[in-house]
Amino acid sequence: MLAAFIAGELSGYDCEQCGTEEKRIRGCTEDAPVSVFNFPDGTPMKRCPATYLTPEILGVAKAHNHKQSGLLPVAGGWLDQSATLMTALLIVDQEIASYGARK
Repeated sequence: MLAAFIAGELSGYDCEQCGTEEKRIRGCTEDAPVSVFNFPDGTPMKRCPATYLTPEILGVAKAHNHKQSGLLPVAGGWLDQSATLMTALLIVDQEIASYGARK
């Protein structure tokens, strides 16, 4: 899900822009009447993809985007970054590679 978000494929799912009917159709608070999104293996998702993007996940996505631009959150180089952040960024890179391979 995070890889699809970073790839820009979920940009249309903005909770602040959805009206009541769109929220019902997209499964914002309960399962949608039909699949909103299908995983590459065909598994349907009946909830809005944005409901899975927690503030922590969005923070990692933002950090990944900054990393792609050559910016790191802590002054200094790679070795000055926290191990937690570096692990999260590695996982994101792996997910993006896996997502791209499945497309």
